[in-house]
Amino acid sequence: MKLKTLLLVTMIAFSCFGVFSLPTATAQSMNDVHVLFVLSDGFGWSYFTAQDYFDNWGVQTTSVTRGSTLTVAACHNRPYRSTTADFLLSDFDLNTLTDYDCVFIPAGGNWPNLRSSQMVRDLISTAHANGLVIATFCIGNTVVAGANNIVTGVKVASFSMSNDEMAVARANIVEAVRIVCDNRIITGSEGGGIAGGGYTTAPIYEACAMVVKMILQQSFVQSVQVTPTTTFQGTGYSIAVETIDPASNLPGINSTTISTVTAQVYSPSNRITPITSLTLSDSDTDGIYTGTLTGLTAGPYFIDIEVHDSDHVLEVIRNTSSIFPALPIIIGGVIAVVGIIAVIGVLFYRKQKSAF
Repeated sequence: MKLKTLLLVTMIAFSCFGVFSLPTATAQSMNDVHVLFVLSDGFGWSYFTAQDYFDNWGVQTTSVTRGSTLTVAACHNRPYRSTTADFLLSDFDLNTLTDYDCVFIPAGGNWPNLRSSQMVRDLISTAHANGLVIATFCIGNTVVAGANNIVTGVKVASFSMSNDEMAVARANIVEAVRIVCDNRIITGSEGGGIAGGGYTTAPIYEACAMVVKMILQQSFVQSVQVTPTTTFQGTGYSIAVETIDPASNLPGINSTTISTVTAQVYSPSNRITPITSLTLSDSDTDGIYTGTLTGLTAGPYFIDIEVHDSDHVLEVIRNTSSIFPALPIIIGGVIAVVGIIAVIGVLFYRKQKSAF
């Protein structure tokens, strides 16, 4: 019983004075970041473009292929081009995943071969469980969708050929954006195919930049503060989100203009559909977005903060605060009762004293 009481007091404290601070950047630099590409015959030319970005930034890269030889042929719809992988998947030790920071699945015609492989699914899910970033876009989304349900409850970019698999895996599909970053999973919305521009229209740069930002913990959010606006009657909570452009600390990566910051409120039992959503405002353009959350019944609830630019979900900061809207009323009632008892006690004491 004492433990339950302690937990309740702790929950009340967090509901009234919720302050969430993001972890500071680690000591890593771009030269310390290590990306593992997963390939198979027919991989898209997006791999070569991503490789060029990472090389220019000083990021280390390694590749593993699901094939019988280290020579891997690229997309069959384009002039012949190949790469030499560093490892065969059959020889790759999953215990060495801790040497990497990201698993990257390029788009392309290799997706059926990758999606059908239990070894690939295990590699991706094991990597994510070990804290690695998972990145892909276009048809590569289907490979991640099948990776042992790591996308359950995660926001992902909509892509027509992966949405069915994402829905089965209970992902939260976001329409009309190029990139979504949530829970260390980066997904992109398009590639275009051979007739639609292919890798030239894919969000390759955005995916690579987000990989580096996420690994180096260069968040778009410096801090989140959630405080109650009332004590006795209301269930309002004031939310303040301080933002920053992480590109200032990452040479070679372009700056991003934040367009929207929202607070998404979820119940613990449903991380797919928010109870309510609040768009925060920055009227004085100081990078601090604020708003007031009202009208919630008894909780508990979790607040996620989402940062958007014009066509990307740049970041989802999960569980910034746990709130219990009914509790401020309870606290206020307790304070009121204690106050009334104290007043009665003082009056009684004075009356007794005057009688003598």
